[in-house]
Amino acid sequence: MAPLTQRIARELGFYGMYLSLIIVAVISVLIIWRQALQVIFYQWIAFAWTNRSYYIFSVVAGAFALVTGILLADPWLRDGMRRGVAVRRFGRALLALLVFAAVGYLIMLAGNVGW
Repeated sequence: MAPLTQRIARELGFYGMYLSLIIVAVISVLIIWRQALQVIFYQWIAFAWTNRSYYIFSVVAGAFALVTGILLADPWLRDGMRRGVAVRRFGRALLALLVFAAVGYLIMLAGNVGW
């Protein structure tokens, strides 16, 4: 059994990774992609009464996916910590979230330019 200070450091590291994933996911989904979806549904697709419904559905579905991802990330990272691959799993998840955010940001920039 590991000494108490080493276990505390591992737990703090785990929660630091978990919290940083949550922060990046919230920024990506609720800030960047919400605005990117607004560009898609209101600027690129012809105006229709259904666009508002599609936009709202997409934002709500994204929020549900965000909550589900956050709930699933804890056991996934904890299992990685037990197996000794938590940092690798964290890196893959963080990279995926950053690419997802970058694509949304590029859509926002393209919408602001007026393409």
